[in-house]
Amino acid sequence: MFGITVVKRPYEDTKMVKSAMESIIPYLKPGDVINIGASVDKWSDIAHSFAFRLIINHQRYIFGYMSPHKDIHTALYLDKDNLCSVEPPRACFRHLRDWCLEELTILRYTKFEFRDEDIIAMRDIYKEIWGTKYAISQLLNIMINRIMGYPNQDKINFFKKGIVCSVGVRTVLEKWRKIYNKNRPPETPKLPKLFRTISNRISTIEGNHIHSEYFAEERTDGGEPRSGVDIEMTSPAHFANSSFFDNEFKLIARFNNGKLI
Repeated sequence: MFGITVVKRPYEDTKMVKSAMESIIPYLKPGDVINIGASVDKWSDIAHSFAFRLIINHQRYIFGYMSPHKDIHTALYLDKDNLCSVEPPRACFRHLRDWCLEELTILRYTKFEFRDEDIIAMRDIYKEIWGTKYAISQLLNIMINRIMGYPNQDKINFFKKGIVCSVGVRTVLEKWRKIYNKNRPPETPKLPKLFRTISNRISTIEGNHIHSEYFAEERTDGGEPRSGVDIEMTSPAHFANSSFFDNEFKLIARFNNGKLI
């Protein structure tokens, strides 16, 4: 439906789930970002198919057809029993076994190696979001801003603001970054905001719409400096395509049905 793959994932097969978990866990570290690809388990799931297609089309517009643009959900991995997931109807903690048979991508932050105390801080930050209602209205705002020519800015809000999956994960990471930077000695380098520095690589990918005028480093119109991609405009593909920015995340592994691909 709408070009979304229909796959029946056999989560009732405990042996297959156990094998998938054993394959995936060795590749994971606390603080990793997990992206999930688009699929539905029945043709009649029109609502999810339509929503997934909108997300994919939006991400393809931003990053280009040849880029990773088909992920539709983002979560933050703390441990196998605790994945921070902002999803309908509310932000929750999920288990890795709930997704171990999906098309799953593991992405790791490159600017810092998280310590135990950092993961504890992220958990505490996420608890402020935990239970927050998932807001489909934010997806609509993202689409409208892109259509109006603001793919990186939360400039136009026709609907009430809320929170969606990738925005939730980025919120946790940005709040952790601010806490970390605040506790550093004044003379030491600070960790930068995500997706702020744009890469020259964008010119090599056909069909992308990452425009330099949206970034503080490239402003030529005399306007106020902007600080990169607004948190509210973050999509799953921003994590998967961080090589368009400052390589904030690197690909660790991809799995499908628990098998490395």
